[in-house]
Amino acid sequence: MSIPIHRLLPSTENEVLLQSEMKNMLTRVLVKYMPVFHNLDDEIGKHIPHQYASRSSAKSVLIPLGFIDKDESKVSDTIDILDEYHQYLPLKPNGDPLTFPLHADDLSCERGNDAQCARINATSPWNQLQGFTMNIQEWHKRCLLLQDIYDDLFNGSSGREKGTLYHLKNYFNHSGVSSNVMDTFNYDEEFLEFCCDG
Repeated sequence: MSIPIHRLLPSTENEVLLQSEMKNMLTRVLVKYMPVFHNLDDEIGKHIPHQYASRSSAKSVLIPLGFIDKDESKVSDTIDILDEYHQYLPLKPNGDPLTFPLHADDLSCERGNDAQCARINATSPWNQLQGFTMNIQEWHKRCLLLQDIYDDLFNGSSGREKGTLYHLKNYFNHSGVSSNVMDTFNYDEEFLEFCCDG
């Protein structure tokens, strides 16, 4: 299978849209933090227009699935939980489950993957629990992303180089910031926002 290169690279239209979005975001930062531009606050677009704008502005319909009295630390109970969730999945034309992301924290995703592996030899996609793709959500995912950023951009040897994260940490006395994001997540997140948005 070969994919034409023009399908992978951004088109001219994509580049124009990206440039427009970046201008919009930069304008928001300038208006927010530079007093000379405060009077333009009503002039800037609060939302970036996109093809799903009308859909995403509509109110979501949430349907609680109820409480399942199972212990997800046990693989057998996690299998029961995923079996229960499978009842709510739509079907493909061939009768197989349509795959959906199942959002959970890091540990729950690992347990969900273990449950799917335990059923890997089952006879059908339904019994193999193939209707879900486990997706790490919320704090753990944010933590992993922030750790990647700090691994690449936060280096103690760059403390004397102006404009680096480590230099800014020392210059503005952000003593709670460290390269181990798991221990100092809130400090690290606030510091990165301070550096990028202020």
